[in-house]
Amino acid sequence: MATVVSHIGLSEQETVLLKSMFNLLSSSSKISDIIFEPKNDVKQLPDIILVNGDHENSLDSWHSLSNENKCITPIFVTNNPDKYPQAYKMNRPIGVKRLMSALEDVTQTVTNKQTTNQSKSASELTILVVDDSFPIRKYMEHTLPTLTAASLTVEFASNGEEALEKMLTSTYDLVFLDVMMPGINGYKACKTIKSLYNSSVVMLTGKKSPFDKVRGTMSGCNSYVTKPPENSRLKTIVEECINHRANTFN
Repeated sequence: MATVVSHIGLSEQETVLLKSMFNLLSSSSKISDIIFEPKNDVKQLPDIILVNGDHENSLDSWHSLSNENKCITPIFVTNNPDKYPQAYKMNRPIGVKRLMSALEDVTQTVTNKQTTNQSKSASELTILVVDDSFPIRKYMEHTLPTLTAASLTVEFASNGEEALEKMLTSTYDLVFLDVMMPGINGYKACKTIKSLYNSSVVMLTGKKSPFDKVRGTMSGCNSYVTKPPENSRLKTIVEECINHRANTFN
């Protein structure tokens, strides 16, 4: 089955250029299994979407789409690549070499993650705990393995930037994410994670106001836990994630 590529917010000139490039590359058999369908021609959900990373409305449209369709991979087309340090990107002006490089990056990462997932059994779970508090990280390190008989691999990051760097090379089923951290806060990190990966995200916070829970929900998190987390609540979250993974295998 061919991989479908579409776009959000690119100019008509860029769209025409991309269509010509894909036709050229396809005829040369370099990307015969990838087809480009401009926005108005898409007949199914794309596998990869080129997002205008320099236009806020396009980014808003992407976030809305990604909240409902986690399997679509974005490539941000931009004049400011530093704005997307952890994401796939293609610098403007669009060119054949830049297009091929971006597509190869996506393909390689997807292949690596599929290989990792296939090597794991349904009862194995990989967890990333992101919190700038050392006591919280140690608590989760000692507590999480006692909550289930399943095999858990638990890794840690002390801030949002470190977490996003880890997710470039590793696949996590579940991410516990602190809200208040230096640098990228939990809400922004959650938005990025949910737009790029299929991980479940649980926000960890010391705040209890309804407004904070609304912000967490709007950022795309799957659940919200107040610190210090209760063991029973953590156990429920871990078991739900294990059950979801088992259903995926069946």
